[in-house]
Amino acid sequence: MAPGPGDDRAGEALEIGVVAGAHGVRGALRVRLHGLGGALPEPGSRVWVVSRGGAHLDGTVRRCVPVPGKPMLRLFLAELSRRDEAEALRGASVRVPRGELPPLADDEFYLADAVGLPVRGRVGGEPHDDLGVVAGVLAGNQDLLVVRTADDVEWYIPAAAGFVREVDGAVHVDLPEGMGPSSGARRPVRAKGRGGDST
Repeated sequence: MAPGPGDDRAGEALEIGVVAGAHGVRGALRVRLHGLGGALPEPGSRVWVVSRGGAHLDGTVRRCVPVPGKPMLRLFLAELSRRDEAEALRGASVRVPRGELPPLADDEFYLADAVGLPVRGRVGGEPHDDLGVVAGVLAGNQDLLVVRTADDVEWYIPAAAGFVREVDGAVHVDLPEGMGPSSGARRPVRAKGRGGDST
């Protein structure tokens, strides 16, 4: 069973990406990765596929094939054999046991670990101690950290070394002038919100 909200194993699981759809007719998943580089599941290892509604699949990796030049992965699980089964998991979170991933370099961090942390640092050279809290991750060709301010405005930081200096209990940033809570790259949070789930 995959760890879910309230499960005491949730801290052991790390989201590596989101299911973008099916690949082929034999149940393979297309997974959009969160920039983990070579930290990919090995054949025989476990993965947890967790839908937004909380349904989950405890899977065993048969094969894992990176897509050259793209933050994508073709993931073949022993438990999936049909395209419709894979399509039903579109949008689901793909998680792996943290202990099965290789150690990080000093300047690396997992995007999922940034969720819930305060954001502070410099914007246009000016120091800011309270830029908001990381509410989630938007996966894409350039992953974005979704930051929510105290007055419920969301804005975005590229999850890249040129913008994020360090993650150590807070996300320390160095942003150019014009990027920040007062920039145009923001939107008010609607009543239902986006949930902020990335783990």
